[in-house]
Amino acid sequence: MQFQKNDTALVVIDPQNDVLSEKGAAWGLVGDSVKENNTIENIERLLNAAKKQGFGVFISPHFLYPTDQAWQYGGAVGR
Repeated sequence: MQFQKNDTALVVIDPQNDVLSEKGAAWGLVGDSVKENNTIENIERLLNAAKKQGFGVFISPHFLYPTDQAWQYGGAVGR
């Protein structure tokens, strides 16, 4: 498979400290999985590979809009 720099980028969506950090609020729920799957190391590998090849790298952060506060459907973690 060949990727073209003019139409390919790495997009990392919503990397939250609450999930990726041992000090994060959700670590107790997801920490084992993050460790088992080498999530942090794999994100770093992706970032380094994309940068090395000259691909664009974009981080889409988590952001709550004022209208999001009215969201009524979510589990305990979302609340």
